[in-house]
This record gives sequence, C-alpha cells and structure tokens, in this order.
Amino acid sequence: MSSAYFLIPGARLAAPLARELLETATREERDALLIIGAKSENPVMQAIAPCPFERTPHYAWLWRVLARKPRLPASAPALWVQSGGPSQDVQFWTLSALGLDADGAVSGEVEIDDERMFFEITMALARELDRNRVEGLRLQTSGHTWFVTRRADWDAAAAPARALVGVRPDSTHLCGPDAQAVLDLEARLDALLAGALSDVNEALRRAGRTPIGAFWLHGGGRDARFFPPTTIRSVAADDPVALGWANAAGILRDRLGSTRSRRETLWPEAPEGDLIVLFDELYEPWLRGDLAAWRKALPEVASRLTLWRDAARARHAEDHVTVLFGTGTSATLTPKKAGLLSLLQRSKSVDPALWLSDDAPHEDSALGEHA
Repeated sequence: MSSAYFLIPGARLAAPLARELLETATREERDALLIIGAKSENPVMQAIAPCPFERTPHYAWLWRVLARKPRLPASAPALWVQSGGPSQDVQFWTLSALGLDADGAVSGEVEIDDERMFFEITMALARELDRNRVEGLRLQTSGHTWFVTRRADWDAAAAPARALVGVRPDSTHLCGPDAQAVLDLEARLDALLAGALSDVNEALRRAGRTPIGAFWLHGGGRDARFFPPTTIRSVAADDPVALGWANAAGILRDRLGSTRSRRETLWPEAPEGDLIVLFDELYEPWLRGDLAAWRKALPEVASRLTLWRDAARARHAEDHVTVLFGTGTSATLTPKKAGLLSLLQRSKSVDPALWLSDDAPHEDSALGEHA
C-alpha cells in the first residue's frame, strides 16, 4: 500500500501562542485543527533539524527522504540545475539580497526585476569577487538569481534566506569550520551597499521599494543529482527548493506539481506509489510570529488538505501521514492502526493540544535517519 505525506511547516506554535489559540479558537478554527489530526494516532515528536536549519525543519525532512545523504541540506546545486544551468564541478552557493527593518531584522528577500538594475548589481558583485581570484570565486546568474561558485569547497552551512525573516542575519545562522570565511565574503559584498551600489538602493527607495540591507550566502553544496533515485513518485509544492530536490532525486519534472492546482488536476500523471505534498501557507506568518495571519490562513490549509487527501486516495495512496513542523521539530501523525478499536474510533481526531504546542518533549533524530 502506498503512502501520501502531507507536510505543513509552521503548524506548531510557541507554547504561549498555542495556548492563546486553543483558548480563543473559533468554531471554524477548531474544525480546521480537527481536520488536520483526523483519523490519526497520537503524534510522534522528534527534534529533526540542527543548527542552522531550526527554522526550516521541513527542509531537513525533505533532504532525508529525497537526497538520503548524511550531511546538512544543500539547496543551491539543485536550484541551479532546476533553473536550467549546466552541470559544473564546483561548489554552488545561492546569493540573496535581504531587506532589513529598523531593528536590523530581515523583512524579506529583495527581488530585483528591473533588467538594468539587476545588471548593475551583478557587475558590482562580479568585480568584487574577481579581486580575489586565488579563492576561485565566481559569480553566475540564472534568471534573476545570483550564485557564487568555488573550486575548493567551504565546509560550512547557512540558514536559507527565507528562514531569516524576523531575525538578524548574523553568525548564529551559520555553522562549520569555514563559517567565518562565508561571513567575511558577505561583509565585503555588504560594503558595496555604501559604495558602488548606493545609487541602486537610492533608486529602490525613490520607487517605494525596499532597499538591499545585506547579502546572504546559503545552500552551499556540489551534489546536483541524488543516487539511487527516490521511490517517491510525485511531489506537489510551491517551494523551488523542494521541487529542485525532487527533480534531483529522479522525479521527472512533469511529475512535479503545485499545491494550488485545480481540483480536477491535483496530481500530475505519475506511476502509483508514495506521494509528498508541501503546504506552506502557515510558514510565513509563523516566521513573523504573526498569530492573526496564521489563524486567517488555517481554515484554507485544512480545506486544501482535505482535497489532497481525497486525491491521494483516488491514486490508491491510502496511508496518509501528516507531518507538522515547529522550531527544529516535527510532530508526525500516522494513520490509526487496523483493528476493532480503530474502527470504533475512526471518526475521532487527535486532540490538537497534543501537537500544536512546540514545547512537548521530543526524541532526537539524527539527520541521516528517515523522518
């Protein structure tokens, strides 16, 4: 029997927020929580994401299942290949431009969609990297995304840029022996913002856009293809990292889909087998600590979860596993075990209090293990 895995990052709240929600939940919100935990056993809690991936534990889960590699997740190579870049024997890092708020925390990534402005920034970054060619650094682009490549690998890992929303982009979000080298390069690139790129930021301000406050390197790695191929048959997500890893794991692009597909075309055509769906509507409010926005998104997530569960069942994926993520943690809801008692309790749902709060005890899980 095949399984369908439904991943919901940002579903587990800090204890005070979880208590507030449970005490004040509307009927619609409580129904949504019950839908998420429907027909499931009590959750299995795990601490699955080490530094610097505490704010992206769903990446740790996907990396284990799709890449099956013991080291920390590396997203840049898969993004490069997914965007059409040629295979290269170098280490890839994604370079993101970050917007900062008045407190120095990340407000989001700054997207540069103006061709002339993107070219101007690219030239300034490339000139800075060329000053130290002995390091083997090179700037490459694909679409409007920057990549930094190195001949000799840095032994370091950094939090994904998206996960930095609401926190300062500093050394606490990097790890590894070469973390300082990564920070040093970022400092050199940041210095351009007060020099060669000051006019660019002024133009962004005049246009009412968020200026670039810092540059951030993340996703460093070499492996663009994973072997042996995964046994997962199809992945639906709206996160390019998840889709890139799925493709790198051997899932054809026409078997990758979006969670916002229309009802009649939810799953792409693919052989029967295990499926993964990633819902990320709760993730951004969770990163920002915005409980009001989180609550507003909750009923829609539950509604679409029901549609995708029905669609998975139509593809003979009868075992539905829902994985709910918090800060470095997961709460896994597995189907109720077969038997007379399970038949009598089939309509019951797991008490949301058992999985919603992120302060429950967790079993440590090494990165190389299946989540």
